[in-house]
Amino acid sequence: MKIKHLLFVMLSVLTLGLAACGNSGGEGLNGALTVSAAQVGTVVNATVTYSNPTQTNLTGVEIEFSYRVGNGAVIPLGSSNTNNSGAIVISFTPAAVVGETVTVIAKTGNLNGLDSVVMAAP
Repeated sequence: MKIKHLLFVMLSVLTLGLAACGNSGGEGLNGALTVSAAQVGTVVNATVTYSNPTQTNLTGVEIEFSYRVGNGAVIPLGSSNTNNSGAIVISFTPAAVVGETVTVIAKTGNLNGLDSVVMAAP
């Protein structure tokens, strides 16, 4: 009787472990995020591209955006969904002065991408 009970417990633990595997909330996304940032006047334009080696339709992948000036705090910019090619273009005016580095950060699930631009005089 004890062996049956032990087998039941072991099977239950194994089943729960397998059920936890999978793609919930995008954590299991494959691929990469590529960020390209550039300064235009006082604005930073960033193009973020999500690529996936197993999918061709990349519409609707939610990307979260933020930025950091120098080693300062991360400032959230919100989120947006990718188009069919997996790209999003964002523009924002950072609270930065000439010579400071602005780092654009993109995140979806467990994928991260970033690029930096040193602010120049407009």
